[in-house]
Amino acid sequence: MPGPGGPKEEAFYKPLADYLVNDLEECTKAIPLGGKKFADRWGTPDVIGIRVSRQTDLIKVSTEIVSAEVKTDPQQLVTGFGQVCCYKLFSHKCYLVVPKDSERDDLSRLESLCLLSPFLISTHRYPTPS
Repeated sequence: MPGPGGPKEEAFYKPLADYLVNDLEECTKAIPLGGKKFADRWGTPDVIGIRVSRQTDLIKVSTEIVSAEVKTDPQQLVTGFGQVCCYKLFSHKCYLVVPKDSERDDLSRLESLCLLSPFLISTHRYPTPS
């Protein structure tokens, strides 16, 4: 299971940005941000993206900001949820990306928090790289 000695969060930023654009099609452009570029971790999502209507789209949608937070340490999942809640101050959609092999109790706790939250927050689980 990932943790302090496991894969680094930074290794997932670029693949997640690409996933949001190419697979989920939630963004027309997404970039890895991460770190503390906006002064602290509570204001800097790991990946930030924008969704704008293309000229070829039949139905035009409003511009949306999408933020994502990656947590590789299962002990930090609730902290990640708190960070994602902060990102909702400036984002239309937020994702919390957690290890696929996270404990069932931890995932259940996260799911409960998401249901209790007035925000639309989605968790995505990723496989741990070998």
